[in-house]
Amino acid sequence: MRGAESRLILLLTTVNVTCLAVAYASPQPAVTALASAPLVLYLPGATLLVGIDPHGHVVDGLERVFWSGAASIAVAISGGFVLNVVGGLTRLHWLVLLGLVTAAACVLGWLRVLLPGSRRDGQPPATIVGTPAPAQPLGPTPRSPSRSLALLVGATLVLVGSLTLSYVSNAAATREHFVQFWLLPNPPTAGAYAAHAQLGILNSEGRTEVFEVVLLSEARLSVSHWRVVLANGRTWTYGFSRKPLEPLTATLSLAARPSDVLRTVTLAVPQT
Repeated sequence: MRGAESRLILLLTTVNVTCLAVAYASPQPAVTALASAPLVLYLPGATLLVGIDPHGHVVDGLERVFWSGAASIAVAISGGFVLNVVGGLTRLHWLVLLGLVTAAACVLGWLRVLLPGSRRDGQPPATIVGTPAPAQPLGPTPRSPSRSLALLVGATLVLVGSLTLSYVSNAAATREHFVQFWLLPNPPTAGAYAAHAQLGILNSEGRTEVFEVVLLSEARLSVSHWRVVLANGRTWTYGFSRKPLEPLTATLSLAARPSDVLRTVTLAVPQT
């Protein structure tokens, strides 16, 4: 029966390549949708079942069709969440993902079919001449319920993993990312006449950042410089003395790109 199984793998490979080519090259949305439907609803699951169970030992008949569709939808959902995380929800990235899944499953199916001793249930094993073949059980061999249970558990894990990935990716996508930078008089009510001032950074970029802070005093013609390593959600402050009515300018940039100024703040003096 290896010939029939090989022809099935060849057929799935041909249909997969054809659908990928049409979906990628067609400028018509309707044609693209028709070519993409098998890639989403059937081909990935069918090729996965061929790769895992090429001889139909575990599932066969209508049950195999059902699991092919279910596995295909699971692959599409999981792949969509992965592509969303890496920022690749485009037609090309979808086709590459589905094409790689089906191609890898077909290769696995070929290898399993060609393995020595691989055959369908019910095919008599090779016997040595003169040695009686072992008696075959009458009627179909009942399937082990543990196999169906394993498939159900696998489908449940895929669903739970997809929902978890969806929650994590959605939380990451909707989280605000920003950096707050300030230069304030101390006390604030003193304004430009304050004898002290404070520099501060609040990092809400979602990751640890290294900042470059430069403070310029035009009156003193001096420049102060700090390199600040700040974890997400943490705040850095620096208090210093100043002369009343002394204008100050502070800039903030990333250490990796010091010439790209993120923020500029000024402690100005009243106009006279």
